[in-house]
Amino acid sequence: MQRQVKPSIPAGWLRGFMRWASVVIWLFLFFGGLITIGSPNRQLPVAVGWVMLTIAAVALTATMSCWVHLLPALFSYGALNGLITAVNGHLATDVSRPISQVDAGIMTACFLCCALLTLRVRRPVTVADRLGILGAFAAVVFGVFDEQASLTASILMVCAVLAAVALDMLGLGRVRRRALP
Repeated sequence: MQRQVKPSIPAGWLRGFMRWASVVIWLFLFFGGLITIGSPNRQLPVAVGWVMLTIAAVALTATMSCWVHLLPALFSYGALNGLITAVNGHLATDVSRPISQVDAGIMTACFLCCALLTLRVRRPVTVADRLGILGAFAAVVFGVFDEQASLTASILMVCAVLAAVALDMLGLGRVRRRALP
């Protein structure tokens, strides 16, 4: 009598799938919220966008240790968007929101700087890292909410990430939270 061996799902597969699913849901909430509050042709009320962004901010700080390695890619996406903005002369796909090439270039440089600075952020994520990325998140939301403030928001974003890096290098951000699985 032979035993039948049932194929099993590898133990880490489900965990990896849940991490990627949470990142996709977070991206949906973040970009959906930005589109909802920033678009003049919105389909949903502005309050729905703010709720989506609030949930995304809470999820950002709570689960950052799971996806911290994606931060440089997210900031690089912002830099690519800045390059496209510099070439097109307007923000995103809305031609009614013009922006100068100099401003778009500075915004691109800010996103590139953040991408390079976040290359060093690794696990376990410190409190300073979480606060810096939350500050960058708030700056991006601020920049989308008021297109006249996009340049200022980009500079504030770099300042928040730079402050997190400086606090980590000085040892002030060493108070570590328990790493999330």
